[in-house]
Amino acid sequence: MTERNFGYDGNAGYRVTGARPRVGAMPAPGKGGPGFALRSRATLRIRSVGLAVFTVALLIGGLLSVGSNTPAHAAGSSVGSPAVSLDSDSASATNTLYFASFTATSGLTLNTSTITFDGPAGTVFPSAAAQYFVSDDTTSPNVFGIPSSAPVLTNGNRTVTFTSPTAANPGDSMIVIVFDVNNPSTVGATTLNISTSNDTTTAPAPYTLVAPTSVTGASVTTSNGVAGATNVMYSAQFVSTHTMNPRPPATGVSQDPFITLSAPSGTVFPNDPCKYTILNTTTSTTSNACTPVGLLAVSGPTGNVATIDVQGLVLAGNAVTVSVTGVTNAAAGAQNLNISTSADPVAVSAPYVLTGGSGVGSPVLLLSSYSASATQVQYKATFTATNGLTANVSTVSLAGPAGTDFGPYSGGLFTCSGLIVFRDVTSSTSDGCGSITTSSGGATATLTSRLSFAAGDQVEVTLNAVANPSAGLKTLNLSTSSDPAPQPLSYTVTAASGVGSPVLLLSSYSASAT
Repeated sequence: MTERNFGYDGNAGYRVTGARPRVGAMPAPGKGGPGFALRSRATLRIRSVGLAVFTVALLIGGLLSVGSNTPAHAAGSSVGSPAVSLDSDSASATNTLYFASFTATSGLTLNTSTITFDGPAGTVFPSAAAQYFVSDDTTSPNVFGIPSSAPVLTNGNRTVTFTSPTAANPGDSMIVIVFDVNNPSTVGATTLNISTSNDTTTAPAPYTLVAPTSVTGASVTTSNGVAGATNVMYSAQFVSTHTMNPRPPATGVSQDPFITLSAPSGTVFPNDPCKYTILNTTTSTTSNACTPVGLLAVSGPTGNVATIDVQGLVLAGNAVTVSVTGVTNAAAGAQNLNISTSADPVAVSAPYVLTGGSGVGSPVLLLSSYSASATQVQYKATFTATNGLTANVSTVSLAGPAGTDFGPYSGGLFTCSGLIVFRDVTSSTSDGCGSITTSSGGATATLTSRLSFAAGDQVEVTLNAVANPSAGLKTLNLSTSSDPAPQPLSYTVTAASGVGSPVLLLSSYSASAT
């Protein structure tokens, strides 16, 4: 039989490779033949709720033909040639695609006849109509309808009944694709029992579930291996054992297959979905988690578990890289990043090492005025970047004493007005643009530069228009996202003074003179 692959590639939409699937000629599930795809550049048409026809980039095209027959019911009849294949045959896999086919012995009536799938205990079918696609492969090949109403779930959601959005003549070959099914945990041979309201005797479609699988070749690299470092990029690599098919974008169903990264407690993953990118290195296709659906969840005691949508097709055997920016590292020591997917649910550990937190070297702070409560003061900090800084990612933090005011920028500000100047003393390059975010009532400034600084470079950061705190011995803590250990800088703020020997001269002392 011809092997076929079904999946959404994010660019040309859903595709099926190989010959068009027919009843009784199902591809092997999971590894080797995950999914079912009809390779074509044409557009699949989906017939929604038995009414208007709308077009999405799903399989391939064709015109919808709705039979006008009213099928005769054969007493005690069953559907013929039942078959089912899964894109992941791993027990306990979630968000699995089920591809079923059968012959409608007694036909189907549009929006009246129902189709019932009864899976083994532990199977969970989805609850949204838009997760079910039905096609009469005899009269309207590759034209898929969506049920007109929500499916009815029973028996712990292992049994689902849904209205057929497509009419079928007696003997027509039917195809049903169901997204987001959760596989049971039981390993071994089992059956999906298929029936219709016209063919009420159940017909078993056999399939086999293997022991829960994991991805292979898992590894992780970090842009900064210092404990406690912030704004770190994590790159996790693995090879998928099973296929992951994303959902049709036009259905409005936001559930996708997913990848889970579980880091040690103390790690903090960002809540911004746009900081997550998935690269299928085998096919050279990239998807960004912020479009169109986004990150599923950040969880764990410190935000150390990230679950990310898979919005591009990943076939079995594809190599995948997940890149995350803006991560905060955990404590020092040997660590593990656990990687799993909805299709391969057993987590695999990718080891990495975090070293003790470092600080910047040789920090110096100079003020243009040390007078208490003085405003428009220039603060100039110089230091050695022990671990370097990455342009537009790494940050410099100046945490001043209470009463210091770096400005009203709690919401952040990017400016090229000279308020912030970064200078690489080592390479003699400078940039008068940067971003600043303030916190602690303005006493702490977090700065980002457009310049990169190599490890060991001497960095000079100038902040203008700062307001000094009250008089006394003060301490400002200097750190960077790459060198997070705060380095204290002491300085003395003197009592506010006035100008000396003030004199005022007027050119005329006459009243009302102008």
